[in-house]
Amino acid sequence: MRRPVGVTAAAVILGIMALLGAGLMLLSLLFSLFVHSPLLAGPLRPFVALGNALVLCFFLYCGWTVVDLFRMRRWARISAVVIGALVFLTSGVTVFGILAVRQFVPAPPGTSPEDMMAVFMGLAAFYVLICLVGLWWVVYFNLRHVRAAFADSGVMVTNPDILPPGGAVMLPPSGEGTPGWRIVIIVWAILVLFSALVMPVTALMHTPLFLFGAILTGPAETGTLLVLAAIEIYMGVGLLRKWKAAWYVALFWQIYCAVFFLSLTLSGVRSRFLAYDQQLMARWSSTGGEAYPATLIPVGSFMAIGMILGGIFVIIVTIALIQRRDDYRGY
Repeated sequence: MRRPVGVTAAAVILGIMALLGAGLMLLSLLFSLFVHSPLLAGPLRPFVALGNALVLCFFLYCGWTVVDLFRMRRWARISAVVIGALVFLTSGVTVFGILAVRQFVPAPPGTSPEDMMAVFMGLAAFYVLICLVGLWWVVYFNLRHVRAAFADSGVMVTNPDILPPGGAVMLPPSGEGTPGWRIVIIVWAILVLFSALVMPVTALMHTPLFLFGAILTGPAETGTLLVLAAIEIYMGVGLLRKWKAAWYVALFWQIYCAVFFLSLTLSGVRSRFLAYDQQLMARWSSTGGEAYPATLIPVGSFMAIGMILGGIFVIIVTIALIQRRDDYRGY
């Protein structure tokens, strides 16, 4: 039996959540281990690090489940139900917690109570959405036809002599499911499409764009964002549809990302980026336009960790593209 569309959709969404969650937890784990900050003073540091490590393991387990969902393994269906139940329960508790404490959290200076209420309601709405996703997984993976699809994926009868009357011969499948490197490309393409949606939001917020040491504003920023969004949309759709040109664009994009990360190692570019970051913090700060203290937010450490993780991600995606080059037409 072929893999239902809903299984593919659920696997892609779970893959995106696992990828983002693992990245954030890895960043938080490195922060709790190597960055000295008053936020992690005393005996709090080992407990925070242990918690981050446990959550990171959970997201890695979710990634393992994603791979076997594409392969239609029986255990992956049960795992998806368990993960969905955990997501549903934790998100539901978070929603109630947000709604319960919103009346007791004072608004920072310069922020009206209405704005704070909007922030809390926005967070609650986000976790309601996550809660519904978990509920969808619990219900969907327990549907009869979905259970049958996973059950049939492990059944193969090629000898007609052992079939019951009216039984049909099941031929061996052509493959073991979607290859792992192809899954990497699919998840990355979806992330690229989501990233393209951020471009209009950046333009509407009039947030300056940092690009290779230059800070773009006004028409230059808008034009650059439109070009980047167009490239990402074409690349994301093309990788999903297996277009040959999109494969080349994706390789060019990896080179672009690698050069961008390498440019941040230059002292002049790095200093300009740190100044740019402090300006953004001062703009969005609730302390009257003052930047956050460097002891509380070590921007340089976050920058180094982000560059390392970004470089690893670029390498993984590049390997996936090379490994699956035969998937693309005419290559």
